[in-house]
Amino acid sequence: MTTSTRWATALLALAPVSASPQAPLVDLDAVLRSGRVLASPAAGIGFTVPDGFSGTWDADAGAFIFQSSTQVMGGVWGWSEGGIDEVVEEVGRLLEEMGIELRLRTESSTTPNGVRGTFDAITEEGTGTLVATVQKGVAGNVVAIAAMGAIGAETELNRFVDDVTSSLQWATPAASQWRSQIEGRVMTWTSSDSNMSTGGGATATGASRSQATLTFCYGQYRYTESSVSYFSIEGLSASNNSSDEHSGAWAVVADLIGNPTLYLDSSDGRSFSWFLDETDIGFMIDGHLYRPDGSC
Repeated sequence: MTTSTRWATALLALAPVSASPQAPLVDLDAVLRSGRVLASPAAGIGFTVPDGFSGTWDADAGAFIFQSSTQVMGGVWGWSEGGIDEVVEEVGRLLEEMGIELRLRTESSTTPNGVRGTFDAITEEGTGTLVATVQKGVAGNVVAIAAMGAIGAETELNRFVDDVTSSLQWATPAASQWRSQIEGRVMTWTSSDSNMSTGGGATATGASRSQATLTFCYGQYRYTESSVSYFSIEGLSASNNSSDEHSGAWAVVADLIGNPTLYLDSSDGRSFSWFLDETDIGFMIDGHLYRPDGSC
């Protein structure tokens, strides 16, 4: 599959979003109407809601979703950092989960800051048309814009994409501050548990301990994890040990409403994306509390 086809396939995931959007966050109206200027300091991206459209933030889609009275649906995604191919992979993951098939209708074209194409969008409800583009900002941030509707609605689909594209405003993403907060740190989380139970005249005991360390030094990360568990009953015992480690490049990327994600690109070919949040005593990473454990 060519890069342009993969990009196109991924962007179709914008269209069939959740029918029950999540409530917008701070400083967002319940309904975002045409003419509203939306600005994301975290991603360094701003745009204006096109005439004839209204919508809201959809947490499931990870995008602002808009609809017109003619049933044309549009979506806008944005990230503080990334390339066009990375957007292809991320939104392509959503497409695979949604069971959407895309057929290239016209050869995708290169724009001054990205790519654009028109496609047949095949879903269980039938076949429609999708127009999509990816645009990259000078600060490394990136936007994906798409509109989907019935076959023959190309004029309105193109207008949505054109209007959002022409209204784009770029700035240095505030999310870049996350990297400076993490770079040079060593962080560790630990977990332990023990239990004892008695029944049928026998006593069973068990214990487990896990520990993981993340090091962010010299532009690279290193992750090490180890766990051990032990079980004993009536003189019989068993234990289990496991470990994992990987290292490579890393980035912290925020979406349009500022949700940060830690991306790890391991040199062994694996990749990881973990939700990130700062607390008073450390960082929540992938649901675990990592506490400062030194520097480099």
